[in-house]
Amino acid sequence: SGEFPLRKNPPNPAKPTYYVGPADGHQEQSSEGFFDTRPVTTVPKPEGVIRELKARCIKVYDGDTITCVVDIPENDVPTKVRTLVLELKQAISDGNKSEASSINRQLKELGFSWEKASDKIYRQFRVRVRGIDAPEASQSFGVVAANYTRALCGDRNVTLRIYTTDQYGRTVADVLTDEGKLLQHELLRAGMVWHYGRHDKRPDFHELEEEARRLRKGLWSEDNPIPPWDYRRKNRGDGE
Repeated sequence: SGEFPLRKNPPNPAKPTYYVGPADGHQEQSSEGFFDTRPVTTVPKPEGVIRELKARCIKVYDGDTITCVVDIPENDVPTKVRTLVLELKQAISDGNKSEASSINRQLKELGFSWEKASDKIYRQFRVRVRGIDAPEASQSFGVVAANYTRALCGDRNVTLRIYTTDQYGRTVADVLTDEGKLLQHELLRAGMVWHYGRHDKRPDFHELEEEARRLRKGLWSEDNPIPPWDYRRKNRGDGE
């Protein structure tokens, strides 16, 4: 859950440039399915955002970490990935679950995934939601926070406002739901997460946390909730 120190020269978190929409907050039309021409959101864009990216959230790890996929034009799919997808289709056809699972792992390691229903290949990457810290799964409200995030963006289109990539290769981004709501705002308002003020100084984040505390919402209903960075430090020796 922790937001880790950033690389001095992070790799491009959205590698192919055709994923990137114009800087005015609108997305270009694309036949690939994720982009449209409507304004992305009315939420002001903070400083430090290097690009906006339309994606789909396919997995929620916890309250502040998700996996997303983006469309990739067919002619930009690496040959090795194409070969693996063909092998995956054959393994599925043969009913070889073990082989299919192994190939899926290889695709994931390469940063790709294949969707059977649409027969499309996607680029896949993990996103660390910026400026918040969710309870660990083994903490009180850890599962509740993850489910809250899942309800807001799980298996839905999202807009990522990307800042950088952390030292673990995760894309650090604000996440906007398909309703144009900032995920961090919703989680803070509901008392599902802490404002991670060590890495993010936005005053609106602090104010939302303070309001949730005052109303004893979510994890603030407990008398002394343990911040996840303290929990991590105690249980694995680091606070990140």
